[in-house]
Amino acid sequence: MEKRFPVAIDSLHDMLEFIREYAAEQNFGVESLQKVKLAADEALANIIHHSGLKNHDHLEISCYAFDNNGVKIVIKDSGIPYNPLEGDHSKGIHFINDRSPGGCGVFLILNLMDKVEYRREDGVNILTLVKYI
Repeated sequence: MEKRFPVAIDSLHDMLEFIREYAAEQNFGVESLQKVKLAADEALANIIHHSGLKNHDHLEISCYAFDNNGVKIVIKDSGIPYNPLEGDHSKGIHFINDRSPGGCGVFLILNLMDKVEYRREDGVNILTLVKYI
């Protein structure tokens, strides 16, 4: 299942609802659904605010099931190249406590999801988030 959305903060709710509905269909419990939604929220907010894309641009979200074992969310955007997995995200909770506001989204994504991958292909950022049931 895939859908395109305008790259705008006004679209964030619709993006998250699209992902939440799909994950709910895969028999996720409330806690896992919250983790998926929070990780997706962080990833999408980063794209909206930092990709250099404007409201008339779009991003694509695809959701796939793993034989009743989980969900894979693939987010594609044509914004500036950015690999969120580069850098040191191993500082744990001290990283959050010692930072000024912002900068903790990738830490959260990595700790909420079971697998996170990034690649850039043909001018497109491709972020993959995986959560197992």
